[in-house]
Amino acid sequence: MSLIGLTTGSLAYAQTPATTPSKNIATHTKTVAATASVMCQVVLTTDDAPRFNVPQIDIPLACPTFTVVLKHTGRLPKSATGHNWVLVATQQVNAVTRDGSKASVSQQYIKPNDERIIAFIPIVGRGETAEISFSTALLLVNESYTFLSTVDGQSAVMRGVIRRL
Repeated sequence: MSLIGLTTGSLAYAQTPATTPSKNIATHTKTVAATASVMCQVVLTTDDAPRFNVPQIDIPLACPTFTVVLKHTGRLPKSATGHNWVLVATQQVNAVTRDGSKASVSQQYIKPNDERIIAFIPIVGRGETAEISFSTALLLVNESYTFLSTVDGQSAVMRGVIRRL
């Protein structure tokens, strides 16, 4: 994985291809994509508890890209209650979580170069906001995907569903 975007207060990581484009590429953008007044963005908030404020995200078919903004509104520092955001195919959740638990905080609790991860946002803590934009072509229509935090001990309770409808 490589750092692909940096804006004020935000970092985004995504898979980068070796030589040719892959279906596992997520791109970062500072602007919000919108098509015909369809919202192609969601703002997830989290705090010092292991939870996202939104349990399900439905992405409209009209969105060529989708942006997820992760905002930590808690009081404790990242080292105490940080959370990341990881998007994977639902059938890959257990394997990605297991491999993530073996990774360190410096690796964002994600196995390095894990091609099962569609997109992710690095760990955020008190007052931090980060975002990622990815091509919705990476998601099959009417298929459910899972987003979760892979930070140690959070994945069982800190997760939700993404669908492209």
